[in-house]
Amino acid sequence: MLKVVLDTNVLIKGVQDEFSYANRIINAIIEGKMLAIVSPRIVRENTRLAERLITDDEYMDKLEDFYDVTKVVMPVKHLRLSPDRDDDKFLDAAIEGSANFIVSDDSDLLDLGEVDSVRVVAPEEFLNIYTDGYETEEKSAWSE
Repeated sequence: MLKVVLDTNVLIKGVQDEFSYANRIINAIIEGKMLAIVSPRIVRENTRLAERLITDDEYMDKLEDFYDVTKVVMPVKHLRLSPDRDDDKFLDAAIEGSANFIVSDDSDLLDLGEVDSVRVVAPEEFLNIYTDGYETEEKSAWSE
């Protein structure tokens, strides 16, 4: 199954804008079409920002639905690759959880391109890759 780590900016934006690429990715995760990987540090950051930025109960319910289907990993490897050290937690979780992608709008992460076979891409690019991969029936490329 395709495994992804969503940066906090993607998760928050996705639940607030039902027409965004990020929202479509979140829906695919909730529907079980792919697996989201999180770590306790990611969940803490997401929760803190969601409580501050999201006031709509429906959006908060969607976040709960998202967390209900995530896989929590406990990274043992801690990288220091991003210019913004706070972003390294996404890399750590992706590597520990054997993720295929990190989906982010953060230029510090996007500039890394790929780390240990984990590609860092923007939501639109990820959705295009995901859609193209399934439309051409290259599903084995998304397998473990």
